[in-house]
Amino acid sequence: MKMEGKQVLLLLVLLLIWQLNFANSNNNIDSQLEEVGQQIINLKRELANITSRAVNLGNYLDSLLKQTEGGGFVPPNHKGNSEKLNQLLNRIKYLQDNITELNSDLNNHVGDVNDIKMRTTSIEQELENLIKQIDEEKRDNNQSLVKYDSMIANLTSSYRNLVDELTKRLNEVERLLPYECIDAIINKNYFTAEMKINKVADDKVKFIVEQVISKGDANLDTLFILGHKLITNKKFLIYKELADIIIKKNIDYYCSYMKLFRLLQLEIISGTFGENIRAEAVKLVDKLVNRFKYLLNLPYVSQAGWNCSVEQYVSDNPIKFIQSCYGYRTHYIYNVFIGDSSITCRKHDYSDHGY
Repeated sequence: MKMEGKQVLLLLVLLLIWQLNFANSNNNIDSQLEEVGQQIINLKRELANITSRAVNLGNYLDSLLKQTEGGGFVPPNHKGNSEKLNQLLNRIKYLQDNITELNSDLNNHVGDVNDIKMRTTSIEQELENLIKQIDEEKRDNNQSLVKYDSMIANLTSSYRNLVDELTKRLNEVERLLPYECIDAIINKNYFTAEMKINKVADDKVKFIVEQVISKGDANLDTLFILGHKLITNKKFLIYKELADIIIKKNIDYYCSYMKLFRLLQLEIISGTFGENIRAEAVKLVDKLVNRFKYLLNLPYVSQAGWNCSVEQYVSDNPIKFIQSCYGYRTHYIYNVFIGDSSITCRKHDYSDHGY
């Protein structure tokens, strides 16, 4: 137990350093991602200072425990003071156990950035309780903990400073996470992309999708595949942003519309998501249908052989809509719609005029 405080805190900081050891962006990623790599290097340098502070904090804990266990301080007079001192030491050990548990969870990748923040806050509150207990003991007998004043003050100051530094680093990790997610998606590292996008805040999904699409429309299919793999509400958020981009940018990818119809119907509307998300998905499908109706009425589409009866579309069964289409393209589009979601959409597969 003597070295436990130092070892645990060192492990905590080293593990946080390990979590900040992000993969460097590839040369084909824009300067924004390169800047992220430089920021990561700067974070590592700053964390070296935190490591030194953690060593000092561990030394304070070790010194405190050595003095109490080695008989360096004997509480005066009666049994009551001894019991209170034991309670104090138990509180210190409880604080150390909390840190040990947090370290174990981090080592096993349990919890995300928000969870780490909550656990850190809990430990800091426990420290506040420890300080209150010390103050109560000092009021009962001003002499009982005189020798601990300096060490307790240093412990409190060092721990609070360490928590502040780690919180800043965690906030920085949270800020950089979307850029790492973008990098993973563009490089088709779906395992990493899935893990990271589930950790980012919902309001960051729009930024991620827009940045990925800005690297080329070919990334549409990459985002389709990622969305298909997800089981959280991030699935719908990706599909929602893809729909907005396709509609706003006038991307005449009929295949992309088909895939969105299919994925929204089979994975969201007919899935296990909550009522609010399913209702929002129905509205999104209707929005896509209205846009698709417009595309079908364009002259070059009609001349190319499309003849779909949009009136046959039923919002709760979009498969009937694609079944109303005919022509040599129908078999391919139909397979995309109800078959393999990993099929790549290409313009020239279903338009004679490059649309």
